Amino acid sequence: MKEPQETITRDFPVELTQAEVMEAARALARIGTSLSELEAEKKTAMSRFKFSKSELETQRSELSKKVETGKELREVDCYWSFDYSHQCKRLFRNDTGDEVEVRSLTADELQMELEVEDEDESFAAAEEEEEEEEKEEVVEKKSKRTPRKKAKEE
Repeated sequence: MKEPQETITRDFPVELTQAEVMEAARALARIGTSLSELEAEKKTAMSRFKFSKSELETQRSELSKKVETGKELREVDCYWSFDYSHQCKRLFRNDTGDEVEVRSLTADELQMELEVEDEDESFAAAEEEEEEEEKEEVVEKKSKRTPRKKAKEE
């Protein structure tokens, strides 16, 4: 008589059906898509992380400078003072009055400005002046004529 056989299970390669291969392909595609999305999320998260870290490092550096020096850069109102005798201009702070910069005057800055009348008015005044001069020349010429020339003209 035959003894009952003991059944055991082992893993061996088995040919897949076409349906099983298709299901594995779909699962593989889903995993590939999920991995790509996860990598994109990682890149975005790393970019945010780097930006946040950089911002914090910049703030830390600025605050360290303030603490170390007791100063910070701020916009301060200033004014230029022109020194024509030394051909330079000096920049002064409004808040402290300190001189903070000296520059040589440019050729344009050294050029004196003249007050100019309105163009139309100055042109009209020049025309009137010319007419007046012409009248004076005519009067002068008439007064220099000899009596003979005057008689002939009449």
